[in-house]
Amino acid sequence: MHTKRVILYSRVSTDDQSNYSLHDQVIRLREHCEAKNYEIVAEFSDDGYSARSFNRPEFQKLKKFAQANKRSIDQLLFVNWSRFSRNAADAYQMMQEFEKYGIEIQSVEQPIDFSIPESAITLGVYISMPQAENARRALNIRKGIRRASLMGRTTKLAPFGYKNSRDENNRPIVIPHPEKSKLISKAFELVGSGLYSIVEAHRMMRQKGLDRSINQFHRILRHNYYLGKVKVPASKNEPEFWVEGIHEPLVSEDLFYKTQRVLKGLKPIVVKNNSEIEDSLYLRGHLKCGYCGSNLTGSGSRGKLGKKYYYYHCRNGCKERFRADLIHEAIQRYFASIKFCPESVELYKKILKDVFESTKGNAKSKARVIRKEIKELSEKKQRLQDMLLSGKLEIEDYSEMKQRMDLECSMKKQELKGMENTNSDLTRLLNWSVGFVQNLDKYYDSASTELKKKLMVSILAKPIVFFKNEVRTLELIAPLKHITQVINQLQESKKGSNDTDAIQSLVVESAGFEPASKHGTIQLSTCLSYNWFSIRIRP
Repeated sequence: MHTKRVILYSRVSTDDQSNYSLHDQVIRLREHCEAKNYEIVAEFSDDGYSARSFNRPEFQKLKKFAQANKRSIDQLLFVNWSRFSRNAADAYQMMQEFEKYGIEIQSVEQPIDFSIPESAITLGVYISMPQAENARRALNIRKGIRRASLMGRTTKLAPFGYKNSRDENNRPIVIPHPEKSKLISKAFELVGSGLYSIVEAHRMMRQKGLDRSINQFHRILRHNYYLGKVKVPASKNEPEFWVEGIHEPLVSEDLFYKTQRVLKGLKPIVVKNNSEIEDSLYLRGHLKCGYCGSNLTGSGSRGKLGKKYYYYHCRNGCKERFRADLIHEAIQRYFASIKFCPESVELYKKILKDVFESTKGNAKSKARVIRKEIKELSEKKQRLQDMLLSGKLEIEDYSEMKQRMDLECSMKKQELKGMENTNSDLTRLLNWSVGFVQNLDKYYDSASTELKKKLMVSILAKPIVFFKNEVRTLELIAPLKHITQVINQLQESKKGSNDTDAIQSLVVESAGFEPASKHGTIQLSTCLSYNWFSIRIRP
């Protein structure tokens, strides 16, 4: 009786190591040959290769061996048909090639009797099943990737500038790389400024450690991922799109879109710099004409020697015209002349402390409510994810509902953050405020134009009226009028002082602004709240 001569073939991919180990396959194949009294001519094993194609190194060696020894080998044996191929068309073609060599292809666990015509049906099932499993697995993977992407999760290896990590629940997340993330941000800054070409910026960043080719550099600068977005892959019914990711963005929206303009060959948007005019005429909007009541504007003109001078003047053509630098100096002198009585400072401290303590409890209660609402929103989003994964919720509905909840949650977190920042140390805050107003002229002199504008807004209830080169109106905001009255009453009730002495302790002569003997006196009212105070001129 002729002893069959066989070739053994085993294969395992990276996905099915636990189910089909090479060692287990080889043992079963050898035991089968021993039971059947087959002669093993050669053995081949592919470790970590897919069966979607026959482009596997050991199988190619097997094929060459079979071709060189055709007609002297009877069978090619494997454990089951999924080890041979997971592509029906390729499987049938390969079987025809081995048939030319006179070699029968056979499975140990799923044997086929090729002498029976109907066996072709069984063979079709065996070969098609692995392909169907692959298709189902690929479909499930695509769905899983899409669902994870809709939730803002990264499903691939972290791009340059980030690194893969795990959260507190051991779920995969992406976080900024300590060093590489800074290189990405710097690259966007260089290109977005419009001061450097792409080649120059690429060379500069390579010197700093961003070791990427010019093409890779281009892709980095165009990638929405650095803006905090995640791409949702295209499906059968809709194209790909981007959603907010749960990873931290490395660049702001403003910088990202500036960079895109530069990459498209457009000039970067540059805000016109009127800093000289703004610095020289920062009281525009706070001055009113004494003739017509309209707001004063300002402009500059050059003197005979070429020096530029700035003036405030009426926009309606009235005769009002004031040198800007002289008015600014007068305000500076006024701030320097402000004096404080100890009683007023202590009174403000007590009032603010009482207000702070009375509202502190309400703030804590409100903060607890907000934290509870944030937790409930988080739980709702988790339930939405569960409904999506179980198929009870459509992707479109999930995306819309999640986006709405994310926005609501973000607003509540901002509100909570603002409350927590407000609840700082009261003593430190009060001491800082007192020091600020007692050195107001120094702060004012060194302040930026923007801060000076904010200071004037906090002081005045109405614009300042100038008439015939003199200040006519300077009015406090409404709440400070009441505080001024309280201070007056405190001073009037002080033992051992007459009314004149009490008032003079709060009154300041301001020769730099307008003579007190001619037009009245200037009374200071200072509210030591978080960062504001006011001035009042009493005619």
